[in-house]
Amino acid sequence: MNVDLAQELLNELGSSLENLEAQQAALLQFLKDNGMLTDDQFAPYLTKAGKASDVRWRAARIRLESLFRSERQKEEKLRENEQHQTSAEQPRPIQNREREVETKNEAGSANAASQSEEAGVNGAVEGVGKGDKGR
Repeated sequence: MNVDLAQELLNELGSSLENLEAQQAALLQFLKDNGMLTDDQFAPYLTKAGKASDVRWRAARIRLESLFRSERQKEEKLRENEQHQTSAEQPRPIQNREREVETKNEAGSANAASQSEEAGVNGAVEGVGKGDKGR
């Protein structure tokens, strides 16, 4: 995953949460100090707000996980493409060995054919020479 992207997300999230926490604490203290709110009066509202917040944060986590997953998949595809490109550029050792064997076999066949031709020519020459000696 792109570390810069993760760092940016954490910085934005951290600063937003810090501001919200400060505002919430200031508002709650203001209401208590002016006698407009007691802990017993505030408890049901806090529970309700907590449940709503839980749903919102769950949705945010799902969105973030989706973003991270897609980023990981992109990186994996890039790595796979790079591996395929490097493997396509470099011939495989097995193929090289097969090519060498084929080249040797072709060269060996050519040598054998030329040797048999030479033997045939030499045999014919020797036969002609033997025939001449016998006369």
